[in-house]
Amino acid sequence: IDVSKRPEVNVDEWLCPGHANYKPDIAQAVFHYSRRAAKGDRFKVCIATADMDAAAWNHVHQSQLILDGTFGLSSSRLLLWIAMGIDSEGKGVPVAMFLFSAPSGTRATHAGYDTAIITELLGEWNESLNRSKNAKGRTFRPLVAITDTDTKERGALLRVWPQLVLLLCKFHVRQCWTNRRNQLLGKGLESTWKTQVRARIQNLESALLASVDIKSANTLIELESSALTELLKNEPSRGAAQAGMEFLKYMTANWMPEAMWLGWSQRGRNDAAIHLGIAVSGVLPTTNHLESFNGVLKAKHIPQWQHSGYRLRFDVLIFHLIHHILPRLFAQFRMREHLHTWKDQRFHVAAGGSSLPPSSRSHGRLTSNPSNPASGLAWFEDDAQRDDRAKDLYSRNEIVPIHSLRPYELWATCATSSANRQDERHDRYWLTMHASGAATCTCPDWLNRAGACKHLRALRLVVLSWMRSGAVGNAYIFPISKEDAHKTRENNRAWYGPVYCSAVTQPVSNTSGGGYCAPSPPPTMIFNAPHAAGRTTAPPSINIPPAHVDAFIPSLDTECELQNIVELEASTQQVSAAVGDAETSDAEGRTNSQRSAHHAVALQIQQQCSAEIAQLLPRLHGMAVLISDAPRLRGTTEMLEFCDVVEGLRERLMESLATGSSDPGDQGVCTQLYRSPPRQSRKRARSPQGVAGYALLPPSPEQRQKRKKSYKSL
Repeated sequence: IDVSKRPEVNVDEWLCPGHANYKPDIAQAVFHYSRRAAKGDRFKVCIATADMDAAAWNHVHQSQLILDGTFGLSSSRLLLWIAMGIDSEGKGVPVAMFLFSAPSGTRATHAGYDTAIITELLGEWNESLNRSKNAKGRTFRPLVAITDTDTKERGALLRVWPQLVLLLCKFHVRQCWTNRRNQLLGKGLESTWKTQVRARIQNLESALLASVDIKSANTLIELESSALTELLKNEPSRGAAQAGMEFLKYMTANWMPEAMWLGWSQRGRNDAAIHLGIAVSGVLPTTNHLESFNGVLKAKHIPQWQHSGYRLRFDVLIFHLIHHILPRLFAQFRMREHLHTWKDQRFHVAAGGSSLPPSSRSHGRLTSNPSNPASGLAWFEDDAQRDDRAKDLYSRNEIVPIHSLRPYELWATCATSSANRQDERHDRYWLTMHASGAATCTCPDWLNRAGACKHLRALRLVVLSWMRSGAVGNAYIFPISKEDAHKTRENNRAWYGPVYCSAVTQPVSNTSGGGYCAPSPPPTMIFNAPHAAGRTTAPPSINIPPAHVDAFIPSLDTECELQNIVELEASTQQVSAAVGDAETSDAEGRTNSQRSAHHAVALQIQQQCSAEIAQLLPRLHGMAVLISDAPRLRGTTEMLEFCDVVEGLRERLMESLATGSSDPGDQGVCTQLYRSPPRQSRKRARSPQGVAGYALLPPSPEQRQKRKKSYKSL
């Protein structure tokens, strides 16, 4: 690298086939380059090596895409956007990098981008992939994309791939909620009432994230509003309650329209799983893979080439990205894959002739393994130690029955061994037991081992006592082996069909390995809003022991149950249609989930524009008064630029208002399909005088911006 030359000159020479400094390896890895030859131009370099192209087709095509940007990587304040996919082991794999400069005069480089520039670069990447040898006649198309709450990148994704289903990162959503909550309640020392309102709002946030039905989600907000209304009646709690009510208004206006709700709720992830044809656990909840890669890139890879911590020149950054950082990264991926292949071959006999599960190959931590066939199953085999502990819990009345929201299912709690029973909000485990034989517990023993923990065994003693006394009308059964538990689960799945997850409580996620113990129930118990068919359908008749068949004496209740069974097929079809709504296409071939993504982006833009106008309007009115009072103003560069911006803004706003419809998703930026500009050859795009005689400008902003301290007296 000739550091005596300007960085933009070096890059231009590397990518010119006729120049002496032409570097074919770099030119092959750069699928789009645009020099900055005029003040209104932008410097653009888009990188995708052969390994990245192959990874894009293997891990992003017909799968999930993560997109996010970062800055602060080079001395010229260039913006870097990264596209990432997820491999078969859940690792993030970068598939494209988009490096570009901010517009001229930009004060904040991190905000120097818009929908148009991201659309252009994504469109170039899409066309590059469709031309590559990996395409094999296919058209590159990701199915689901997850981003932060930025409307610019979300709108750009929909312009390039209109059929895309967009999800919002849960971390960034919670961050927006936290900022608004802290703005209303403050972050300093607070009263008891503020602490209580803050806790209620946080519980509401968790419940909303786990919601799968928009009506149930709105009901949660209405219930919380009723509780805060009661607090408004008391003088000490009025201030905190008013802040809580303002937060509920904020949630209702900005986050609860159905198109927005589908982007961050559990329902959106469920629909995305159906669209992808995978389990819900395989749908990404956050952009943490890409955030982690950004941190590793800045803290590990780039510092190896820095001198005394100074930022790299962007030509040095591009050179090392293509020659060292990205090749080494993919070499690590290949080395890990070769290691896993060797393990499978080496331990093929010891593993019983099957491949090792991914968790045993990549994790040493004890966690709930979804690939384990016994995961989420409960059976009551003989275990003297756990039976003795269960009898002790039963004798001390540690099992506390609670109201169940699912018919044919009993719920209970059991305090943890370290909990203070005198405290109403002490930690506790949550238990469920279905009449068909299914059961769950949130303790780590059951989540990690399956079978039946001491809590479920104690709950079984309670249920048996109720059955003997006639307190429960159903004949609850208890599988005694793993095979029986497997059979019970398969029977339930076949019986309930699409509403199985709503009719029978599912195990909680145990990614930490420590189970779930909290004063509030897990989302799987009360916030799933089961469908009507799942709530009312009786358990499978094949699971009722013959000894208890005579106990069902004809009555009004049993006749109702029989009627439900007769109507099961029709109910199942209705629920299947409701679940399949996500796959119902419109005239343009878009499903409900895809249309909601367009509506959500348009709604976000509408809200942001309204908020910005509300802030700017008073100042503009004040400026209008000042200008009317001034007989004559001396024109400055800033004033002329202001006039141009205002005039252009007026034209675009009036055009948008004239062409807009009542449905924010029908018109606007996110429904305009991307059309790439006419492609020109590299030689035609360059100056006839050659690279050496071409006047190149450095990437904007041209000089370092630094906020200066103001000493102006007020």
